[in-house]
Amino acid sequence: MTEINWRRYAEVAYVSFGWSPETFWRATPMDFWCAYHGFRKLRGDGHGDPLSRAELNDLLKSTLRRDKESLD
Repeated sequence: MTEINWRRYAEVAYVSFGWSPETFWRATPMDFWCAYHGFRKLRGDGHGDPLSRAELNDLLKSTLRRDKESLD
């Protein structure tokens, strides 16, 4: 089995996704990969089409809704 390079994954999460350490350590591997693929789509890095304006707006709305719910 290959050792997981947690430092590298944490760097990506902190710098690219803007996650806090708490968010990173509470996230599942699926959370990380969904964020990673979404980040790549958002940037339009040549691996698929970038997010459309509607998709970006939906993403922002769901993020704001989730953040609001976590504060309640």
